[in-house]
Amino acid sequence: MSIGPSPVCWSLAAKQQQAKLLPKEFIDAGENLDDIDVWNQFLGADGKPQEEFFVTDRLHNSGSSYKFRVEAVRPCLK
Repeated sequence: MSIGPSPVCWSLAAKQQQAKLLPKEFIDAGENLDDIDVWNQFLGADGKPQEEFFVTDRLHNSGSSYKFRVEAVRPCLK
């Protein structure tokens, strides 16, 4: 699963976008590997991370975020 954006690290978003590409080549070349990119799904209509996916520190994921991640992974497990 890719790096996801967070409100507190939003100033690092460009670097995080680059970093999430590093394992992609390995994943694309391998067998039985999936690249699950959740970056855009964590963004709201304003193009910034959705606050409801984070606890009060705005860095760590909330329960709703983990439910979302489970749903993103589920199709890869079939």
